[in-house]
Amino acid sequence: MKTAIFTWLFLLPIQIYASNATSSLLTERESMIQQLKAESNESSVVFGLEIPTNQTVNYALAMQIIEKDNAIIQKLKLNNRIDEASLISENENYKAITLSQEKDIQKLKNALAQKTQEIKTLQFASWQDESAILIFSVGMLIFAFLYIRTKVNIKFPDSLLLSPLISQEK
Repeated sequence: MKTAIFTWLFLLPIQIYASNATSSLLTERESMIQQLKAESNESSVVFGLEIPTNQTVNYALAMQIIEKDNAIIQKLKLNNRIDEASLISENENYKAITLSQEKDIQKLKNALAQKTQEIKTLQFASWQDESAILIFSVGMLIFAFLYIRTKVNIKFPDSLLLSPLISQEK
C-alpha cells in the first residue's frame, strides 16, 4: 500500500505536453470555449424568462469547437501513426542488424572449429613424429648396448660386486 501511494505521489507532478501543432490547436479550442461561455451568459430576460440571443452564433461556435476537436484527434492519430511507423522501422533495423550479427557469429564459429581441427591434426602429427623418434632412439640405445656388450668383455673387480651370489658362481 505504501508503495502504491508513493508511486502515485511520485507520478502526480508529471505533466504530459503535446506537440507544438497540437498545443496550438488546443489553445484555439480553449479560446473558442471561453468565447462560447461568454456569449451563452449573455441572454435577455423578458417577463422573467431568459431568452437566449444569437443561437446561430452559439451553434456556429459549437461547430467550430467540434471541428477543432476533430482536427486535434486527426493530428494525434497522425502523430501516433508516425510514432508506430518509426518504431516498426527501428524494430526492422534491429532485426536486420541482429540477423547479420548472427550470420557473422556463425561464420566465426565455423572458422574457429576448422582452425581447432587443423591444430588437433597438427598436434597428432607432431606426437606421431616425437613418438617415432623416441622409439627409434631407445631401440638404437638398446642395440648399441647389446652390440658393445658382445664385442667388449668387461670384467668387474670383486670389490664392485654387491651381491655375494655372483662371486660364488664363478
